Amino acid sequence: MQNRDETSPRFAVRRIAAALIAATAAIVWTHALAGVLRSAAGVTPEALAPAAAWLSLGAGIAAAVASLAAPVRRRVAGLGGFAGAVAVLAIAVLHPAALVPALALVPATIGAALAGAAIGGRMPADTERLVAAHRVLAAGWIAIALLAVVQVGRLSTYMSDPTSDWFLSTRHPFYAKHECLNAYVFAAELNRRGEPNVYRAEHYPGLNPAAKPETAMRGMAPEDPYQYVPQFLLLPRLAIALTSDHVAIRLLWFGLNVTLCLGAVLALASWVGGRRGLAAGLLTPVLLAAFPVLHNFQYGQFHFAAIALAVLALVLVARGRSAFGGALLAAAILSKLFPAIVLVPWLLQRRWAALGWTATASAVLSGLAFATLGSEVFTAFVDYHLPRLLDGRAFAFGEAWPELAGLVTAGNQGAHGIVHKLVALGVPGIDASMTRIAGALANLAVLAAAIAIGLRAGQRGRAARATAWLGLLGLASLTSPGAWADYVPLTCVWALVWMLPAVRRRPIAMPLAVASLALQATLVGTMPLGSWVNPRFMLTVSLLGSLAMFATFATAVTLAVRAPNREARRASDALPEARTAISGA
Repeated sequence: MQNRDETSPRFAVRRIAAALIAATAAIVWTHALAGVLRSAAGVTPEALAPAAAWLSLGAGIAAAVASLAAPVRRRVAGLGGFAGAVAVLAIAVLHPAALVPALALVPATIGAALAGAAIGGRMPADTERLVAAHRVLAAGWIAIALLAVVQVGRLSTYMSDPTSDWFLSTRHPFYAKHECLNAYVFAAELNRRGEPNVYRAEHYPGLNPAAKPETAMRGMAPEDPYQYVPQFLLLPRLAIALTSDHVAIRLLWFGLNVTLCLGAVLALASWVGGRRGLAAGLLTPVLLAAFPVLHNFQYGQFHFAAIALAVLALVLVARGRSAFGGALLAAAILSKLFPAIVLVPWLLQRRWAALGWTATASAVLSGLAFATLGSEVFTAFVDYHLPRLLDGRAFAFGEAWPELAGLVTAGNQGAHGIVHKLVALGVPGIDASMTRIAGALANLAVLAAAIAIGLRAGQRGRAARATAWLGLLGLASLTSPGAWADYVPLTCVWALVWMLPAVRRRPIAMPLAVASLALQATLVGTMPLGSWVNPRFMLTVSLLGSLAMFATFATAVTLAVRAPNREARRASDALPEARTAISGA
C-alpha cells in the first residue's frame, strides 16, 4: 500500500520544489566549479565555452531527477552521483576538451539534489491546504519557477561562454557585457602594485575614456571605477592572490553570490514561518526571475550580497546569536555603507551585544585591511573619494560618455536621479542644484523610518519585522547619488514578495503593488529597448519606477509599524483567562 503522504498534494509540491531548487543550484555550481577545474587543469576559457550550454542542461536535469529520490538521503546522493556521471560522459563525447571541467557535474549534482530534497522536505503542513485552495495560483507558480530555472540556466551559460548571445534584457553593449566585478579586482591589483590612490578617475575608462588600464589578470577588461571603502578590497586581494585567471574568479564569485543571496531569502522565509513565511518562500522564483536580480549576478555586483548579509544579521540577532549577526552586519557595512542604518533600530531596542559585536568585527576587519592594504588607500578614500561620492562626481558617467547620458539619467533610480530626470524632462523650477536638497530629504526620511522601526516594529510579528527590514534597507539604498536600476530595484522586488500576501484583499493597494512589481522586475524605462523608443518616454517611465520604488519601501515600513502589537495582543488574550481564574477563586 502506498504511503498516504506520497499521494498528497503537499508531497507533490514538495517534490516539485525540491526538483526546481536542485536544478537551479546544480546549474550555478556546475559552472562555478567547472571554472575552477578548468583553470587548475590549464584549459582555456575558449575550450570550455562550446560545452557551456550542455553543462547547464546536464546539471539541471541530473539534479532534478536525483532530488526526486527524497526523502532517503543515500538514495538522493547515489542517484545524483550516477546522473552527474552520465552527464559527464555525454559532454566528454560531445566536447572532449571539456572533460576535466565537466567533472564538476558530479559534486554539484549531489550537493544540489541533497539541498533541494532537504528544503522541500521542510515545507510546512500548510502547503497542502494552500495548494488545494489555490490550484490556479499553484500552476502559475510552477510556470514562474520554470522560467526562473531557465533564466538562471541562460545566465550561467553566459558566465562560462561570454560569446553566447543569451543576453537577459538588452543587447546594448553597455549593459549586456557589463561587469562590476572588474572594478573590485582591478582596484585590488592596483593596490598590490603599490598605487596609493586606487580611486583616481584616471585609472578607469568608465570615468576617463582616454584611460588605458594595464592588467595581468587574464580575461579581464577594466572599465568601472572602484567605489567602495578600502576594507572591501580584502576580498578581491584574496582572490588575486590565489589566481590570475579572472574568468575563474568571476565564475566562483557567481556561485558564492547566488548561494549567499538565495540562502538569505530562504532563511528569512524560514525564520518568519507560518503562512506568510511559506508564501514568501514560494514566491522566491518571482525574485529570482526578476531582471535586477539577474543583472546583479551577471555583473558580479555586491549589492544583493550586502542586503543579504544585513538581513541574515537581523535574523541571527533576533534569534539571539548576536556575535555572528554583528560580524555579518560589519561585513555589509564595510562594503556598501548604507546597511549601517540597521544600527539605529538596534540602538533604540538596546541590543547592546549586537552593537558591540558589530563594532568589534568592524575594528578587526579594518585593522586587517590597514595591515594588508597600507594606510595610503584609507587616506585616498577620505581625502579624494568620499567628497566625490557625496557630490556625485564619482558617478559622472554621462559626462565621460555623452552618448550614454540619457541612459545614465534614466538608470539612476535614487533621490538624486529623480531630480536629474525632472530636469531632463524640462519641468519648470527644477535644476540640478536641487539634488542636495533631495538627498538631504531622503536621508531624513530614512532616519525617520529607522527610528519608527526601532521604537515600534520590535514588538510586531516576524512577518511585519521582515517587511520593515527590507523597506528600510531599500530606502537607504536609494539615498546614494548613484542608485542604478540595473540592480538596486531587486530590494523592491524582495519587499513586494512579502507585501503581496498582506495586501491581496485591498482593492487599491493590490493593483498598485502588482504595477510596482512589474516596473521593478522588468526594468521598463531604464533598460534600452532600441532606437525606436522615444527617450522622453523612457525618462517618464523610469521616473514612475523611481517614485513607485520609494512608495513601495515607505508602504512596507508603514505596514510593519502599524501592524498589530504582538505583546499587547498576548496581554489581551490572557486577560479573559485571568478574569476566569479570579472568579473561580
